[in-house]
Amino acid sequence: MNKDREYETKAIELLDGYLSGVTSFPPEVEIDKEKLLEMYMDSRSIVRLNHENLELSRAAESVWSTCIRVVRCLGLVGEEGKTLSINQKEYFPEAISLYKNAVSLHVTMKELENC
Repeated sequence: MNKDREYETKAIELLDGYLSGVTSFPPEVEIDKEKLLEMYMDSRSIVRLNHENLELSRAAESVWSTCIRVVRCLGLVGEEGKTLSINQKEYFPEAISLYKNAVSLHVTMKELENC
């Protein structure tokens, strides 16, 4: 298993465990732990259901993967985990930017879910 996949797996385990042991995030990051968990759990449920609505499924997958990346970029799985490898290129996104994107995607996902 490559390192990138290991970090992703660790982030998923943390999120599935409701970020147990993580009391809060540094105040300068402005990330709401409860909101992050809510978005992750909502999207995970839809991803697991393999919903027939393709647009909803894609939105849920985007929220789910973005929440995982937020945890990684916060350094909760180690400093090296902050580096994302996508298509064999390394990226160093900011956790707060990813979080804000996840919030926006979550709103869209909830709208699709209610249609």
